[in-house]
Amino acid sequence: MSDSSPPTEGTVLVTLARLEGKLDANLAAHAADLGALKDSRVDHEGRLRSLESRPTVSPAQLWAGLIGTVGVIGGLIAATNGVVNLITP
Repeated sequence: MSDSSPPTEGTVLVTLARLEGKLDANLAAHAADLGALKDSRVDHEGRLRSLESRPTVSPAQLWAGLIGTVGVIGGLIAATNGVVNLITP
């Protein structure tokens, strides 16, 4: 509506009818999508049980491993230092 005249009752009714049609089509499409989604539900029980039974690393085990690694590296450095001190007078 490029002109500045107010819309008539007929044009308002036509516009409302077009909007109603678009709304009905959109709702029907979403209802079909929702129906397809409900039909495609998968039972996740088996997948969840397998994930829950898989062994994991606890935070305590992780810290113990890190501290042990640091200890081993420290021991290697000390041993290397001792060997270097024996070789070089």
